[in-house]
This record gives sequence, structure tokens and C-alpha cells, in this order.
Amino acid sequence: MEQILAFIQTKKQEFAQLPLFEFLANKHIHPNQRLIFAPVLAPLAAGLSDLNKYVIRESSSDNKVQELINKYTYKENYYWHGYLEHLETLGFNQLMSYGDFRLLWGEETKKTRSLCSTLERYGFQASPVQKLILVEVLEATATVFLRRR
Repeated sequence: MEQILAFIQTKKQEFAQLPLFEFLANKHIHPNQRLIFAPVLAPLAAGLSDLNKYVIRESSSDNKVQELINKYTYKENYYWHGYLEHLETLGFNQLMSYGDFRLLWGEETKKTRSLCSTLERYGFQASPVQKLILVEVLEATATVFLRRR
């Protein structure tokens, strides 16, 4: 498990070096411009909540690792509320136009939309240790993303 956690840490550090995070940290660019893509993350934000509730959580398990994971899923299940509050703060909570809707569900955003279903396939019927690895990867990704804003 230590090797897996070390690998996740290495990938987390590589992820943090992507140009996106340099752009997000650039205080010379207005926050609304830096975060213009935030509404496109809506399917991901909602999907991760479902991933926690319906795939990662296994309430009937008596496995100690799974019990820890279950506690995590209850604690982290409502972060999307914060996401919606941030959208409102940025003024991105207005009604969507047809063009916005097409962007949200268009070819340009299919990878973002499909991420949760891919994660669900990985997590479905996974062992508690495999689910723990998935949780560690999600946390590492979120830490990098949210740390830079």
C-alpha cells in the first residue's frame, strides 16, 4: 500500500505542474476569467456525490477499511453545495442559454462528463482496498485543484 500511496503522491505532484494551475494562480487575470470553465464542472460535481453514495459507500459492510471509507463518503458527500455557492459568488448562477447547454453537453466537454461513469466502473464491486485507493486519488486531485484557487 505504501508503494501505491507513493505513486499517487508522484502523480499528484505531476498534476500540480500542469499549465492550468499556473493560469489559475495568476492574480493578474480576473477570477471570473480564470474560473470561466467552472460551470462545465457541474456534471462532475454532482456525479462525484453519486459516486460516493452509490458506488464507494457500502453501508452493510463490516470490513474495517470499508467502514472508514463509509465515514469519508458521508463527510464528503455535500461538497457540491460549496461548488454551487462558488458559482453564485462568481455570478455564474444565471439561467443557461441554449449555447451554454450545448457547451455543457457538447463534444468539448465529453471527457469531463464521462469521468464519473469511468470512476463508477472502476469502483463498482471493487474491494475495500481498491475503493480506498480510488478515494486517495480523488482526494489528491481535489487537494491540488482547490489549493491553488
